[in-house]
Amino acid sequence: MSETEVISIGEPMPRLASVASHGTYEIVVGWAAGSTHKHNVVDLAPLVLNHKLYKPLRDNPDLLKTVHVIEDGSAVAWGSDDAIDMAATSIERLAEEQMTPADFRAWLEQLKLTYDAAAAQLGISRRLVAYYADQRAVPRYIALACRYLDLVALARETKRPTAKKSATARLLELKKAARSKAAAAKRKPVKRRA
Repeated sequence: MSETEVISIGEPMPRLASVASHGTYEIVVGWAAGSTHKHNVVDLAPLVLNHKLYKPLRDNPDLLKTVHVIEDGSAVAWGSDDAIDMAATSIERLAEEQMTPADFRAWLEQLKLTYDAAAAQLGISRRLVAYYADQRAVPRYIALACRYLDLVALARETKRPTAKKSATARLLELKKAARSKAAAAKRKPVKRRA
């Protein structure tokens, strides 16, 4: 191995090609590499509203408009001195937690859920399910609940063959035990009382 040889471990880190302010706490991003996420508008509110580091952004709406890419796309920063920054990995995670109405419809189809079934699973009204599937922005907590239900469905699918296999194995063990008891009973002489 030489000093100049590049070793790749895992998936490449996400890199941003461009960024622009879009709304109150939203930015429009262009991914250069590493990210497979398709959302270009990312809501930063979960981080900006919950960390002390981002208090200047909460207090000064004009500062939010100064967002720009730094460190060859591995982060974004605000202000002229880049004192406030956010990693591209954090932005990618927030993008993954978002869901558009089209994503929500695809999720319903993937799990083969009716509006009534989805409402029961998510703990919301049928009307909200219809709104999210048609026009409304899907809130983060609903998007995360959908991801959780995906994981539950995946776990069920992976357990089914194992459960069938273990039930079959148990049945074979019971049959084998019954045969061995029957064979042992044939071999033992039965004592008769006089």
